[in-house]
Amino acid sequence: MPWSNAQRYGAALPQRRAAVAAAAAAEQTQGPAPASPLLPADSLQQGALPACDSSLAKDVEVDVTGTAHHLGLAMEWRLSFAADGSFVEHLSSPQLSCSCGYDAAASGQDGAERGGGSSGGGRTGTGSSGGNGGGSSGNGSSGGSRSSSRGAPVGASAYFQPRGVCWTSDDGGCPRLLQLDDAEAQLLCMWVRTGLWVLPNISAQLDIARASANEAAACAAAAASSSSDGSLCEDEEAGSSSGGSSGGSSREAGGQLGPTVWLKLRLRGGGKLTALVEVVEADWRPLSVRLCLAGEHEVWTFSDWHQWQPGLWLAGGAVQSTTGEGGVVNDYALAAVQVRSAAASTAGSSADGGGYGGSGDNDSSGSSNSSSSVTGGRRFAQPPAPLLPPGSSFVPGLPEEVPAWHTTSGHSLVRPLLNGREVGYFILDTGASGFVLDRAAGDALGLEAFGELQVTSIIGRIASRYRRADAFQLGPLRMARPLLMELPMAGLVTGVPDGGRVVGIVGYDVLRRAVVHVPATPRRPVPAAAVTGASAGGLDIVLNFRAAQALGLGKGSTSTHIKGLGGGGGASRMPARRCQLDQVWLGPHSFSGVQALYREGPGGSGGLELSQHTSGIVCGGVLGRCTLVFDYPRMRLAVRRPAAAAVLVAAAV
Repeated sequence: MPWSNAQRYGAALPQRRAAVAAAAAAEQTQGPAPASPLLPADSLQQGALPACDSSLAKDVEVDVTGTAHHLGLAMEWRLSFAADGSFVEHLSSPQLSCSCGYDAAASGQDGAERGGGSSGGGRTGTGSSGGNGGGSSGNGSSGGSRSSSRGAPVGASAYFQPRGVCWTSDDGGCPRLLQLDDAEAQLLCMWVRTGLWVLPNISAQLDIARASANEAAACAAAAASSSSDGSLCEDEEAGSSSGGSSGGSSREAGGQLGPTVWLKLRLRGGGKLTALVEVVEADWRPLSVRLCLAGEHEVWTFSDWHQWQPGLWLAGGAVQSTTGEGGVVNDYALAAVQVRSAAASTAGSSADGGGYGGSGDNDSSGSSNSSSSVTGGRRFAQPPAPLLPPGSSFVPGLPEEVPAWHTTSGHSLVRPLLNGREVGYFILDTGASGFVLDRAAGDALGLEAFGELQVTSIIGRIASRYRRADAFQLGPLRMARPLLMELPMAGLVTGVPDGGRVVGIVGYDVLRRAVVHVPATPRRPVPAAAVTGASAGGLDIVLNFRAAQALGLGKGSTSTHIKGLGGGGGASRMPARRCQLDQVWLGPHSFSGVQALYREGPGGSGGLELSQHTSGIVCGGVLGRCTLVFDYPRMRLAVRRPAAAAVLVAAAV
């Protein structure tokens, strides 16, 4: 399994990107955007805009400073945004820092050329060797919100890509493009938080409608009980009507803000994520936002509003939470806000190097290199994404081939060095967004532990925290000060060689730093004891409820379960149905006898509902039949279906 320096292989793969995950066709919007959106109360029927003078906001930018409690850590918080919808947000602490942004002036192709694939933060696969394929593309050219098939092979479904470029930069200073649900959630939440959503140029990019009476009542009840109605995670337009959607009186300031109304916001041109927003009827002041991510609701509640321009409300206080049990709560508190001309802001940014430096600017912490610095004079632009990120290197003279072991549960294992020591086997999971370590291994190495987060696995959400190591090495690839998520690994893998122990998962953080060639895994009979259930590493295809329903699955299916990371100190099981698909296509390659697993019923099914755009996960049972080349630095993947003899040769090497 060769691990190569990405800087040496610029032309190793064809430039055309292959979309791997099965995706529903993006919705096409016919006709021009409406001149004005639908808004609450009487204005909802009239199509009138809020009482704000958009010309006052046209040439200004807003800078916010404050504090945050984010991922269980006290952090400095900085936010800047402009009237065209652009923004950049930065959070920093001695332990870690991160940033995200949106550049309205850029095109999707700009983000793709900067490199760094899309990956949802805080999400991980569950040992699916080959994972969900990753590297799928959906990059469009500049223009309005739309569906785009740029870079997709002929016949592939188009992926939705909004106008501009959404990006995020992790603790290691490695920026990446955000797409699909991640991009939609970032835009919808930030535009509501900052008041930008009511500006004509922003509202023209949104479908805004009044929530039905049933939807409003469900949202109000969920807010009152701090629980979620799972049905809201499905098609939130179902059952909608033009009937009343009053949310009652505002809970703020003893109800002095007056009656509220629930609205539904969605990006035009193919957006699938719906944000349910509660606003004060009198002045369009937002009180809360609810949207469905990974099968559960993310909820934002707002307070301490500031009018940075008449009619444009900035939430000085914001609390972000999830409705699942034990969800992490992040809160933000404004300390100062400054409104200045865009020209002065750009000049100031260029003069001082621009942007917000990560804790890489703070020599005392040394925790990360995350930065949202200005690129090409645009303070909101995605930072450059080098093929080999800071703190990474290839050790000269070491062989590129990395030994791998294949288990009876369908996982591929490797043995890296952590702080110069072998601590056990790690699952190689191309679908895992993070870098995972078992608690016992972290304790044995004496690694620093801090923070809190929730990780989404194929089973559901898991409470976790971070671990910081000094060094990680796999073959010739070395990483300095890697950040790992602590998760229980017990019971996830069967057939570990020599009675060894699996202590972690190697995912996107490592794969992003190399070009990885993975030969087809050897085909061997599956023991009878292993077919009663399945871990994600041994699966062929996992479908979400929507896809299973669309394909008419159910007849002839049998009961089974999926095993994956969960609470309780190790692997957990989730009931599922199993059936066989006659044929599955992956690019030009056809597969027969594919076993598909799916969850019956909507809502709350963890990783099975990772995205409203995709149909499920392509797992190691299918990908393992192919020779694969993962080039995550350039957001591309090569798939070659070898002959049966070639599989045996590759396995013997």
